[in-house]
Amino acid sequence: MLWEKLNQITAVFSLDQLAQHLLPALIELAEDRQWRVRLAAQAHIPHLAQELGVDFFNERILPICISWLSDCVFTIRESATVNFKNITRVYGVPWAQQTLIPRIHAQAEHRNYLYRTVSLTLISSLAEVFPAIEIQQDFLPVVFNLSNDPISNIRINSIITITGLIPRLQSEYVTVTIIPFLNEKMRTERDKDVLFFTNRALQVAGSI
Repeated sequence: MLWEKLNQITAVFSLDQLAQHLLPALIELAEDRQWRVRLAAQAHIPHLAQELGVDFFNERILPICISWLSDCVFTIRESATVNFKNITRVYGVPWAQQTLIPRIHAQAEHRNYLYRTVSLTLISSLAEVFPAIEIQQDFLPVVFNLSNDPISNIRINSIITITGLIPRLQSEYVTVTIIPFLNEKMRTERDKDVLFFTNRALQVAGSI
């Protein structure tokens, strides 16, 4: 199969040859009707990123990766966020800030709630490779905004996202920003499930 020989292909072929022979196959697999085929294609993207270089990747491969964020299958959308985390490990946080942060903002403001949910999943994934200060500057404003979303499930997911981010934040930021935010949420929120997760987030924040 193509993927089993990927290492040899990328080592021998020029970028022009890869563009001619590999990309059509990748595009076909990325759009395959079987979601497991699309999932298998995703698994090889970080290796391609490492072998092909950032310019080629941004121009030819990135649009495919972005399309997976809006896939109709949840597993593909979730895997796409993990994929971007692994690609960020290859290209670095500055690449992700330039390339993915605008995408997160666009997803977070989309009228379709699934897109807004994906923005939170992508934040949680990327936060594993982002320093604390960048998490606070790049991600938390989006999460705070989604905590006021009209859909309660998104508000719940925003609080769950905050809970997962807390251990990665600066302790002062948790004290000065996160805890007051959560306390205010406890005061103003009416949904009992959102309140449950907010209270749990406060417990995590208080232990930092």
